[in-house]
Amino acid sequence: MSRRRVLLVAFHFPPLLGSSGWLRTAAFARHLPEHGWSPVVLSASPRAYSATDAGSLATVEGVDTCRAFALDTSRHLSIRGRYPLLLALPDRWVSWFPAGVRAGLRMIRRTRPSVIWATFPVPTAIAIGLALRRLSGLPLIVDLRDAMVDPDYPETASERWAYRWLERHAVNAAAAIVLTTPGAAKLYRQRYPDIPASRFHIIPNGYDEEAFRRVEQRVAQQASDTDARIRLLHSGLLSRIDRNPQAFFEALKSVLESDAIQRNQLQVILRGSGDETYYQQQIDSLGIADVVQLVPSVDYETALGEMLGADGLLLFQGATCNHA
Repeated sequence: MSRRRVLLVAFHFPPLLGSSGWLRTAAFARHLPEHGWSPVVLSASPRAYSATDAGSLATVEGVDTCRAFALDTSRHLSIRGRYPLLLALPDRWVSWFPAGVRAGLRMIRRTRPSVIWATFPVPTAIAIGLALRRLSGLPLIVDLRDAMVDPDYPETASERWAYRWLERHAVNAAAAIVLTTPGAAKLYRQRYPDIPASRFHIIPNGYDEEAFRRVEQRVAQQASDTDARIRLLHSGLLSRIDRNPQAFFEALKSVLESDAIQRNQLQVILRGSGDETYYQQQIDSLGIADVVQLVPSVDYETALGEMLGADGLLLFQGATCNHA
């Protein structure tokens, strides 16, 4: 059976470390061949990632991948941590756009894909997909995943304007728009009533059963933990806008001061929050640093093992995340 090709445009892709967003595109790249499609991937140079995990490259071994030049404005183009907002619109990786478009056109000429698939949560990936659609004439599938913009997201008015502009053009140009939940699909059908409802599709996020089996075997073989403290864990990014744990910190302080639980009986771990300096200030100001720990990101399977070993998993969800 002859395979058709699809060009996947994704910022979140191995060897990125620090976000679970890469798992979705990596899974597509692995499993599309089972359904008659050969993926080629356009991603960003690893220098654009604040942290990398070379081990994650094994999950996409053999996938034809081009990593175009890209910088992170906040790290590469700032002076004493400050930079003009114009250099970060629609996001901090906008420098990826010119090289991404050039590389994408070369890949289209070389591999002759039937369709372009561009995936959020980095808006520049959507912008590259739009540009490639216009220059190549190929149909575009936009994988928005969740709501791209809300009344309070992104944080600044300039960012919200850029996101809205890009979202509107992407939804109107796309042959199909993919969301992860029925609620998100309903939101977009209401937001764009002139777009046929049949153009919106749902592909939920999933998980890799084989990865869980490997981790479960590894955890079972490890020695039992002698730490008697109750261990609560959150693993993943904590955005200030929609997943800010400040209310949780304040509630935890109240519980500790009431002696409902002793400090030496509880441990709260926030793994890979992405905003450690900001949250550490909150933790220190509330006097709960002996209970709450901010720890760096780890590779995917190590994170799974830690979650399997925790007494409880924390979920922080703001109002902007309630499109399920």
